[in-house]
Amino acid sequence: MSAWPTLPFPGLRRRGGRAGAALILTLWITVVLSLLAYSLLYELRLDTRLATLHKRDMQAFYVARAGLAKGVVDLTNDLLLDRSPAAQLFDSLGDVWADQTDKTDVSVGVGKYTVLVEDEESKISLNHADVKLLYGLLRVMGVEEKQAWRVAGAIVDWRDVDTKPYGGQRPYESEYYADLQMLDESGERRPGNYAYISKNDAFTTVEELLDVYGVTPELFHGRKPERRRSPRRRRDALEELERPDGTLVADDVGLRQFLTVWTTGRININTAPREVLAAVAIAGGADLPGALGFSRAVQNARAEESEYFNAAFRSLNDLKARSGFAVESKLGQVSLGFLSETFTVTSLGVVNDVKHSIQVVIRRYGYGFPKHPAVGTTHIWRQSERLPPPFKKLRSDPKQGAQTLAPAVYAIQWLEW
Repeated sequence: MSAWPTLPFPGLRRRGGRAGAALILTLWITVVLSLLAYSLLYELRLDTRLATLHKRDMQAFYVARAGLAKGVVDLTNDLLLDRSPAAQLFDSLGDVWADQTDKTDVSVGVGKYTVLVEDEESKISLNHADVKLLYGLLRVMGVEEKQAWRVAGAIVDWRDVDTKPYGGQRPYESEYYADLQMLDESGERRPGNYAYISKNDAFTTVEELLDVYGVTPELFHGRKPERRRSPRRRRDALEELERPDGTLVADDVGLRQFLTVWTTGRININTAPREVLAAVAIAGGADLPGALGFSRAVQNARAEESEYFNAAFRSLNDLKARSGFAVESKLGQVSLGFLSETFTVTSLGVVNDVKHSIQVVIRRYGYGFPKHPAVGTTHIWRQSERLPPPFKKLRSDPKQGAQTLAPAVYAIQWLEW
């Protein structure tokens, strides 16, 4: 006899169990379908967001291209004005390509661009500078005198074809600089061994300097300030401009700012920064205080520019007369001049906080062709006698033959990030 009482409806317990199982199964199916729906919605939102970011990146790319075109057009226009009849040929920081008023935070369609045009010939060529010029730059950057000679010699040894170190007693560069690397600040030898191999070929990038003896990351990059965003100060658009390695243009205070591999060795006195000017003076025989005085005098003379007068130097005689210093026209393979043909154009396009940057190293030339007689007479710009000149480089020379000038701009390196 059963211990439990018999229910009046025997099938009720069985049907109740089935209903509970069906309810649990329904709940599980609901949970799984909800998860699937959430996953699909998440993927849909992610794909939509990626498509939006891709669209904005493409827009930022074309905005950056607009900024690049602006920089190239300014360089081309300046070339045409430089080659106007009887013009005094020079490039300076007062030229249209160096003016940032119409190149910073410029609105174009859905975004804004900021473009910076830099004169590569305001820098020292790594592949042409001799030991004295490199030593001068290192001294200006704060390197101790004895170490500056060593590092300058190591830079020259890196690119020359022989294996004998500059000023060293060892017959092989690699052995000599490997031993120097093993010495600490007090001159004591560190334990272990160090391998060093000179390239014995030309520098292809400025970044190769990091492999040269004595060129530390701090010396090469400079001691950059912390990249913090102050809540009270909006970072200027020009300060947002980045290099391909991610560092800001505004942070450039190191050795790399004053060196280049793109020029033929010419230094433009009108655009060279004070560090390069001082290095030129040291290479010419001046001591460090005298070199700094030369750089200050040159910068002060260049600052005399007014609305209708460009204070750029036209010749070495002009440089001597206005700065009080005389320099030689050549320092080894490096020549001093007042014209430039190689520039770096860096353009940043921004669309809704999405950034795209383009950096192009370009070289510009002007080709003159005889004007065909069938084209007609040549109109020569003439300067008004009663009014200031409309532009500093516009001159008139009726004796010059009729010519057609064809400006040409070549891209020799293109980077995007």
